[in-house]
Amino acid sequence: MYHPEEKYVANHRRTVEHKKLGDELRAVACVHSQVDVGPMVALLDAASPTPATPLALYLLHLMPLAGLTSSVRRHFKHGDPNCVPTGSTATESERIVNAFQFFVAQRPPGCSSLLPYVCIAPYATMHDDVCAVALEKRAMLIIVPFHKRLAIDGSIEPTSPNASAIQAANRNILNYSPCSVAILVDRGSLSGVVSAASAAATDGGFPHRVAMYFLGGPDDREAMALAAHMAEDAPIGLTVFRFLLPVEWQQRLNPEEDQLDEEAMQDFVRRCVDEHRVLYSQHTVGGSDEMVDVIRNTSMSFNLLVVGRRAESHESPLTAGISDWSEHLELGILGDLLTSTDFGCRVSTLVVQQQTRAAAGELCKSPEKPEQAQHPPDGPV
Repeated sequence: MYHPEEKYVANHRRTVEHKKLGDELRAVACVHSQVDVGPMVALLDAASPTPATPLALYLLHLMPLAGLTSSVRRHFKHGDPNCVPTGSTATESERIVNAFQFFVAQRPPGCSSLLPYVCIAPYATMHDDVCAVALEKRAMLIIVPFHKRLAIDGSIEPTSPNASAIQAANRNILNYSPCSVAILVDRGSLSGVVSAASAAATDGGFPHRVAMYFLGGPDDREAMALAAHMAEDAPIGLTVFRFLLPVEWQQRLNPEEDQLDEEAMQDFVRRCVDEHRVLYSQHTVGGSDEMVDVIRNTSMSFNLLVVGRRAESHESPLTAGISDWSEHLELGILGDLLTSTDFGCRVSTLVVQQQTRAAAGELCKSPEKPEQAQHPPDGPV
């Protein structure tokens, strides 16, 4: 169990699952460079904000501390020399903010709002700025980019020379966040969808095709709630795949969680499933091998996969066969499988962790330190 610092503990639920219908989705989107912009904007396009499902977006351009004596977090304003130190970073921030402003401007009035920040801090404490903004703005979701991406030749490459430090920052955000967190793993399948959305919808198809794989637990419920929000009142094709063990195999280790899973799924089917745009597909499988076969045979029909991180879920026969091979713990067992080179999936993946709570009287977990070799050469971190 993760225990956020006391200053970042919210006093109530800040999750997509607990969001009331019609309330705006308050999200913090983090980018480190222009490399992260395209996939993040495409994901927000897939979220399809509308006047009925508005988006309040808080954009954080995160930059490593270099040549400054203290961390900086300021609202970004075009032409304001005080918000960003002079140099190439100012130009990059302008380009990043311009892309998100264009995204907001393309939507009808009342669909979305944008408040951009520039945050300059050591990677080891960068999560402080992210968590502080999320807490202050009562965010329900923080979205961060994964530190690796798919290269043109099909290999996996780091998104930055500081990839290892970015990975450590992401893990600290997961550990200390006052709300839910989603990690976006870019595989290129969402890129370019924004410009083609209108044409695809006109042709009778869907500009975005989303699959959510549901095993159970709070992270999976949050992932399903986010996927359902994306499909709410928008031309999104969504299929939720639920995996169940045979009745005689089911272990009632946590009846309360099982009941919450069943209630959440029944509510989703009742509210959302229409057998055309939003589908529900239930699969009884005899273990991880059969589950992986279903995922392998279905995943390539979509351009975004949504899964729960299952950070605090009990070990399950559905994951026992693959849990020993996880390389990136921040993605969870299923997220790590989907993004591994061995699995060979080229579909972008969103890994979701629901807001966690600190147990009373328990010590905080120390922030993770990035590797020394990944520190920027021109300044301390």
